[in-house]
Amino acid sequence: MNRIIIYFRFYLEKTYFCSSNAKTKIVKTNRLRGLIKKYLIGLSVMVFFFFNSCTPQAPETNTKLDSYTKILYSKPSSQVLDSLFQQAQLDFSDSAQVDIMLKIYKKTIRSRPIRHDILDTAIFLAQKINYKIGLADGYNKKGLNYRYALDYQESVDYHRKALHYYEQTTDTFGRIKCLNSLGVSLRRMNYERNAMDHYIEALRLSRLINSDRSIAVALNGIGNVYVNIEQYQQAMPYFREALAIEQKSNNNRGINYDLSNIGEVFMYQNQYDSALNYYSKALEIANNLNHKDNASIIYNCIGKLYQGKKQYEKSNIYYDWGIEKFKEFGGKRYLSNTYINMGVNYNRLSNSRMAKKYITEGLQIAQEINSRENIILGFDALSHYYEKEGQYDLALYNYRDGIALRDSVNIEKTKSHIAELETIYENERKDNRIKEYQYQSELENRRKLTLWMLISFLVIAVFVLFYLYQVKRRNSKLEMEQMRNDIQEYIQRLEDFEIQSKERVSLEKEKSKKAIDENIETEKDIFYNNVKKYGLSEREMDVLLLISEGLKNDEIAEKLFLSVSTIKTHTRNIFIKLDVRNRIEAARKAQKP
Repeated sequence: MNRIIIYFRFYLEKTYFCSSNAKTKIVKTNRLRGLIKKYLIGLSVMVFFFFNSCTPQAPETNTKLDSYTKILYSKPSSQVLDSLFQQAQLDFSDSAQVDIMLKIYKKTIRSRPIRHDILDTAIFLAQKINYKIGLADGYNKKGLNYRYALDYQESVDYHRKALHYYEQTTDTFGRIKCLNSLGVSLRRMNYERNAMDHYIEALRLSRLINSDRSIAVALNGIGNVYVNIEQYQQAMPYFREALAIEQKSNNNRGINYDLSNIGEVFMYQNQYDSALNYYSKALEIANNLNHKDNASIIYNCIGKLYQGKKQYEKSNIYYDWGIEKFKEFGGKRYLSNTYINMGVNYNRLSNSRMAKKYITEGLQIAQEINSRENIILGFDALSHYYEKEGQYDLALYNYRDGIALRDSVNIEKTKSHIAELETIYENERKDNRIKEYQYQSELENRRKLTLWMLISFLVIAVFVLFYLYQVKRRNSKLEMEQMRNDIQEYIQRLEDFEIQSKERVSLEKEKSKKAIDENIETEKDIFYNNVKKYGLSEREMDVLLLISEGLKNDEIAEKLFLSVSTIKTHTRNIFIKLDVRNRIEAARKAQKP
């Protein structure tokens, strides 16, 4: 501040001296112009020295940041990280302190124990100074913590907070990571529709900044949503595109993930040899990278593969290898799935004691973490177990629980919404290509277009002037009034004619519709009167009507919004009441009066 006052005083003295000597040499206008010019120069000098005096010493701060960065890249122990955290609170202030704390926290994830207090401190400081990038990064990491703890609802809440702050910054890459993380948590909660929204937005932004890694992550997310809703053919192109991108950039971790996803799709399509080929490649990469968590997940997948091939003992060997690793790194969702599938295998091997033990333990973990797909799997497994043991009441109880939970997932709405979103996204991409082409064309033809527009403007101007001159010369007030009246009368006639035409068309449509409806109702009534004598319920008559139209069970179930098993039950009852043996006889008998 003293430096500013000195420069300001120097400026005033110099300005006053110059203006007093110039009074006799220049005219009044030039003197005023010179004073304004000198004032602006002096103000610029003051502003420069003001900011220079207020700006922190950057070289010193950069030196400290470099020293912290070197320590963090040297794989420090938990004690060293704790010391860095304490020292950072003294060495830095404002946004630099938040950034260095987030880096220290990230290192604690590897070195263990994870220091959640460091993350909370960073978020608190970011809130205090309204540091939006720090808040976004902090909340995003908080969301990841809750996801790893299998608390997906909290994870979604924190990721949404992070996304709110990312949208207020220019950090597009951070926003993409947040969108992909949010998609994972929503997918784990079986909110496929919302997950797809976020993956598509992440893919759009990734293509915009040309980030191959982010594009691959988003593509895998979209593919996994399709796997969740059992649309395997739609999932495969996304996984293959992601694999091509990762192979191009030689990212082994990404390649490992993509190979596993492709293997999973082949497995669900019962193409076991192809699936095993991809799983083996993925397992080899995971072992080379020493990624035990990925290796254990692949063991689980291979176990499921051999389960599909009905090689239950071999399947349990792979499941058992995976369980040890899942317990080690806390993968409860996969652990639950593995326990239940091992129980299923033991049940098929007629080892009832081990079957019930593993199924019950897996179902308990699934309910603890609210994993809906594993809960459904557990109820189905228990139902089959009790059915095999002859305890049909318990089998029916577990079967009903599984059906109730499965029906709560509205897969059909998700499929239609995803198809709609995908169409919108593809249309946007096409529109962007068209706009790009148009922009390039405009650049090439700008000179011609400018000349054409100039000529057109001149022609239009001449035409307008000539028209106005002719109107003023030829038309009188009476002629204009008469013309207006004639036009109004003509318009009125047209409107009357149009109204009459519309009324005739609407009447004809109503008559034809009414005739069609009466015909349909008459045919339906005749059918119901024919079959009413057999004592069929209303729902059974609906089913019989669709059978007579040649529909299959799954098509009838879709039309009546019932399960296939319910349709089969109605069909059996119809056969009994009509005393027929098959669908053809039932249809013939229903048509007889």
